[in-house]
Amino acid sequence: MRGSGLVALFALVVVLVPGGCSTNIDPFTEASDERFAVTGFLTMLEDVQRVRVEQLRRTVNADEVDLEGVRVISIHEESGSRQTWEVAADQPDDIQGLVYEARFRPFPGTYRLEVGRAATENPLIARTTFPSAPSVQVGSTVGVGAGTQVPLRLLGVADTPVELGLRYTVLLPGASGGTGPEREFDIRYGQAGDAVSNGWEFLVFVRNDHRIMLRESGLRVDADSLTLVGTAVIADLASREWSDPEAVDIRNGEGFFASVARYILPWDPPRQPFETGGYKFLP
Repeated sequence: MRGSGLVALFALVVVLVPGGCSTNIDPFTEASDERFAVTGFLTMLEDVQRVRVEQLRRTVNADEVDLEGVRVISIHEESGSRQTWEVAADQPDDIQGLVYEARFRPFPGTYRLEVGRAATENPLIARTTFPSAPSVQVGSTVGVGAGTQVPLRLLGVADTPVELGLRYTVLLPGASGGTGPEREFDIRYGQAGDAVSNGWEFLVFVRNDHRIMLRESGLRVDADSLTLVGTAVIADLASREWSDPEAVDIRNGEGFFASVARYILPWDPPRQPFETGGYKFLP
């Protein structure tokens, strides 16, 4: 199979989009003008963006349409920044149409995708708006000793996150009780937590995260200690189109177009529960 990364991309669309929504494309159209279908999403997690484009046939007996000359352009509506997409060199073997790609990492805001030829009277226009960056609220510590947990609430998150994680910046232990080199660790939390009235809340497993980092550093779990320099939440958030088919905004065409945001959100860890969990702090 060629283009395994592209196959994984469109597999993700199939998995995350609720069954029976607007990703079901009717391959035929009675419109007199050319009409297209697009399937894909923009993501802040990658430097290369990809979508699949098809041209809709007018009748069941019509030949499949050659996409030569079809142009794909994306515009960041707030800044006016434009990207011209190209046909991807690697194409999956088992899809209709062509995969187009562009090398950029999206910004927050709204993107408009336009698909058509120079002579197309009404090009396909698709829009998606990235979820806004939430703010982090630190709750009161729960549990005691090794079971200490710190609740974090992401204010403004409307749907279940795609994935959550924590980014720790620490100093490894050095010689003679001092501090050594700085390292950064990302620990995945998946979709941990629950929806609350004004966002999403999950628990930080203080001691468990400390032990994970010690093991990954080849240090002694029950004897060594990391010096905590900084903490941040990694929040991967899906746009509304993933959970609400009515939010899919495609004009003069069909398909699915959405977005996935990634935000790195610093927060100040409460000192006492993290010291109880085995961490040290800088003076």
